[in-house]
Amino acid sequence: MDKKLLIVVSFIIVAVLSLLLVSTRPETGTPPETSQINSSQTNQTEQSDQTNTLERTGKYIDYADESTLLNATGNKVLFFHAPWCSQCRSVEAGIIADGVPEGFTIIKVDYDSNQELRKKHGVALQTTFVRIDDENNTISKFVAYEEPNFNAVIRDYLL
Repeated sequence: MDKKLLIVVSFIIVAVLSLLLVSTRPETGTPPETSQINSSQTNQTEQSDQTNTLERTGKYIDYADESTLLNATGNKVLFFHAPWCSQCRSVEAGIIADGVPEGFTIIKVDYDSNQELRKKHGVALQTTFVRIDDENNTISKFVAYEEPNFNAVIRDYLL
């Protein structure tokens, strides 16, 4: 009888822990307070008009290793992307459809497999964009979680 009870209790504990892990995935969590949102409606409208007229001849490349950062040109922006993240896929669809603004190289970094790079730049959530200098130091960060589209990234961060 004690073995049956132990098995039932163990099963319940495993089930509860599984539910907790699923419910705390970053994709379903609350966006961090580090998200930078432009609160001025007038500025958003003016900037939105600018995003439509930008020359889109920048580059969008995948991160492979440190040499990717060394060889990138222009304003370097890391895009921490996870294939399971619907917001990331939405932003990426805009990047692919509309192109990257001239003078920028956006480097797609796999959120799950590049933990050291995430740690270096203080990234805690996918959909984070990090502008870096030529020595690969963080200049600024932006989280595109609440409005996951590339025009919002351009309007609120790249301009």
